[in-house]
Amino acid sequence: MQKSNILIVLVLTVLLLSLNLNVRSIDAIVSADTRAEEYVFHRSWGGEEGQLFGPFDVEIGIDGVIYVVNNLSHNITMITPGERTFKIFGEFGSNPGQFDGPCGIARDSVGNIYVSDIGNHRIQKFSAEGSFILEWGSYGNVGGQFIGPCGIDIDNNDKVFVADIANDRIQKFNKFGTYLSQWGNYGTGDGQFQKPNGLAVDNLGYVYVADTFNNRIQKFTNDGIYVAQWNSYFSPSGMAVDAYNNLYFESENIVYKMNSSGSVLVQWGSYGTGDGQFSSPRGIGIDALNNVYVADELNQRVQKFTSGGTFLTQYGSRLHADGQFNSHQGITKDNDGFVYVADKINNRVQKFTSDGAFVTHWGSQGKENGQFNGLNDIVFDPNGYLYVVDTQNHRIQKFLLDGTFVTKWGTNGSNPGEFIYPLGIGVDNNGFIYVADTDNHRIQKFDPTGTLILYWDCYDLEFNKLILPQSVAIDNQGFVFVAFRDRIQKYTSNGSYVLE
Repeated sequence: MQKSNILIVLVLTVLLLSLNLNVRSIDAIVSADTRAEEYVFHRSWGGEEGQLFGPFDVEIGIDGVIYVVNNLSHNITMITPGERTFKIFGEFGSNPGQFDGPCGIARDSVGNIYVSDIGNHRIQKFSAEGSFILEWGSYGNVGGQFIGPCGIDIDNNDKVFVADIANDRIQKFNKFGTYLSQWGNYGTGDGQFQKPNGLAVDNLGYVYVADTFNNRIQKFTNDGIYVAQWNSYFSPSGMAVDAYNNLYFESENIVYKMNSSGSVLVQWGSYGTGDGQFSSPRGIGIDALNNVYVADELNQRVQKFTSGGTFLTQYGSRLHADGQFNSHQGITKDNDGFVYVADKINNRVQKFTSDGAFVTHWGSQGKENGQFNGLNDIVFDPNGYLYVVDTQNHRIQKFLLDGTFVTKWGTNGSNPGEFIYPLGIGVDNNGFIYVADTDNHRIQKFDPTGTLILYWDCYDLEFNKLILPQSVAIDNQGFVFVAFRDRIQKYTSNGSYVLE
């Protein structure tokens, strides 16, 4: 990378890291022109201990301890139900025992814990107490390498299976991380995948894969031979198998229980915040009594059910008082110094003075104008408007600085002007809006009314693969900087690639 671009990368990195830390009162927040400014810490506000932050997966230890993967706070929470105690291990980083967006978790026959560390493209192994043991994997597409590992499970012989999302394959290892085999490639045919997100292995060794973008479940032998598939389950992800080889998985805020032949035995759940309702459920775990634990991501909790779907209890809760946050994902500042925070899980925007004094908030969970479903980023434009990335509703919303709704655009889809889980947003000096359309692997450019100007695909040039853009910022010259999990790429305002 050229030295002249290092400063911009560092500024973008600070912005990205701020999304997963307590909001800081700062003398200057980087605006759309991406100027380099001095960061001076004053104070923090809005945090509380003992919460779950973006629970992505859940596993139950031999002794009944509940392990919860906190994707947004980059750690693992250990919950001892009888004692109602919490222990946390891990933090953001790339060293052993650190994480960059942990995604999946599994347990072997002696109680060791394996975590898929998606942003570091590796698997980490820990003792039941959370002590680091070993790691394997790196960025790439040869056997034993990963691009975004997520779903993980372990069979009765302690063979480890990993869903390698961006490589569209399943990889198999022994418990020491030695590569054994792989299967799958990009496509829609039998044994092919489009972004497989979750997997589970039953007691007979069969492997079930959540073939997420193909909207189906596929079943394989332990060696990857295709057996069967079940279609019409939109964007399935989390999976687990009970002692009777019944498969549990989630799709569209519903948990399904299916036998090994593909017949649905029971289903439960709906969109909401009540007992037995979900908002973007992710991973599933099963205990020794076949109770079912569901990582309810946007409700910031894990819910426990009987194998028939009867609600039993929950762990974790939302922080929702004024000035508190549940996974703050974006931050911006207006010309008068007021700070606006995208409070993702609470589905609202909060406004503060530059010293952290709460001013107001707006928004609630829903699909109407001014409501949100997992907002992820926010930006202030030169004309005095705020734009919010409403991720789970697949749209952008525009507001006045007092929270008055102005307009919206976008819907779920892959056509120009549509989005699939957009995450980031930026505005240039002319008021044009750039959106990181994450699961469509592209950047889309709009005028202030939401009219599409153009779009371009985002590629990993080394492997010629589409990759997931996370965040976007624009400098004074109009160059567009796009952040991915492990790199920054620079483009012109028309989408021409400049450098990485």
